[in-house]
Amino acid sequence: MAERSIQDYIIDHRDLDWDALLEPWRWMLPDSYTIWLMNRFGDLFLILEGGEVVMLDSGMGKIEQVAVNQNEFCDLCEEPENLSDYFAIPLVDAMTEAGTTLEAGQCFTFRHPPVTGGEYDVSNVAVTTISNHFAGYGKIHEQVRDVPDGRQVELDWKP
Repeated sequence: MAERSIQDYIIDHRDLDWDALLEPWRWMLPDSYTIWLMNRFGDLFLILEGGEVVMLDSGMGKIEQVAVNQNEFCDLCEEPENLSDYFAIPLVDAMTEAGTTLEAGQCFTFRHPPVTGGEYDVSNVAVTTISNHFAGYGKIHEQVRDVPDGRQVELDWKP
């Protein structure tokens, strides 16, 4: 296999309408941030006003600080386990090996969301538009945000 680059695991997000895409997520987003990176599963790395790097994990519906600044994030990415976690490298590689590619405006998404027990497995991955991904997952996470772990829920999800 040819050597891979970080570009194989991120999506160029510069021309996307983030105001519209993140509208379903406003309830959980900080007041001020800059979108820095987007992995191929629609997870975002945001830079906050103080320089902290946080990850919006779209599959789990949570935001967590991953580094105190961009330099520390880059240092953390020197560790293969961190790099793999941040950019879903094994799953992206498996999708690529299965012949699944992304076109402009698309990302990978989970058929059965991880927050509801979906597996991080090729059989649970689909290709969708970035707008459907953020709209659908934003709605799901808003509906389950106050539900205790393990509780049965019925979701209203129409991406």
